Amino acid sequence: MEFKKNIKRFTLYAISTILTLGILVLTVLGFISIGTKPGKGHGIFRKSLPISSQVDLSPPKGTPLFNMSRPHIGDVPYGQAIFSCANPGQVALTFDDGPYFWTSQIVGLLDDLNIKATFFVTGNNLDINRRIDQDQEYQYLLRRMRLNGHQIASHSWTHRHLEDIGREGRFQEMVYNEMALRTATGAPPSYMRPPYGEWRDADEMRDLGALGYHVIMYNLDTKDYKHDTEHDIDVSIGRFNDALREDGRGSYIVLAHDVHKWTALKLVPAMVNTLLSRGYKAVTVGECLNDDEFNWYRDPFDVEH
Repeated sequence: MEFKKNIKRFTLYAISTILTLGILVLTVLGFISIGTKPGKGHGIFRKSLPISSQVDLSPPKGTPLFNMSRPHIGDVPYGQAIFSCANPGQVALTFDDGPYFWTSQIVGLLDDLNIKATFFVTGNNLDINRRIDQDQEYQYLLRRMRLNGHQIASHSWTHRHLEDIGREGRFQEMVYNEMALRTATGAPPSYMRPPYGEWRDADEMRDLGALGYHVIMYNLDTKDYKHDTEHDIDVSIGRFNDALREDGRGSYIVLAHDVHKWTALKLVPAMVNTLLSRGYKAVTVGECLNDDEFNWYRDPFDVEH
């Protein structure tokens, strides 16, 4: 068993490394530009978006993953909402809706401090007209994030209300995102966060469990999406500071969004400063749940016949 696990680790790491090196070579040669300036719209789907001729709703290319093996391994529960870390003194910083222009800035700050975080990726973000399966810039960024120890998780394909779209719609939203993340990082995740924080629907939870997902919620919401200006973001900073126990013995999964300017420029530095000054350790969600990194991702070549 240990031999098979080591072979799988090596295979997935090799795939990610080869893809990353390929993108890096193209970057050096000038075929890919890293750091596209953000457009005017970078919300997080607070409202339903109109479907227009510019919106690309086609599925990702490649072999569908509906028959990918989805074993329930490890001790972290599947198909039920998880709100906090298992250990006191840990803070899991999590970011929804990216990647986007500001993601790179957040990752750079975290990497400089050797802090790991978890990023719940929306593969086809209609609000910013970005698909990770078609954008090599973001594919390179996601691979670099994973190689640097950050956890990549799913936030669905197009950020729909999973409780409203039925079993077929839920499977499509999750599997399409798996296909896109396979293209981007080489391995689909086993962790997800439902769009809009909707977790109370029993059918939705059953389907996510059938798909082999740990459903990750949060117990500290910065509400940064409501305060994305230089001064208003202080409200989100205050929410974080007020919620975090000063004795360093709390346990938190923190919700923020890497698609917002002032989250990147002010909120993330402030959160890092506070949690470190109060004696907390910043970890990925998988680490804060005592889950082996081997379990965070699935092998897209392991299919059920």
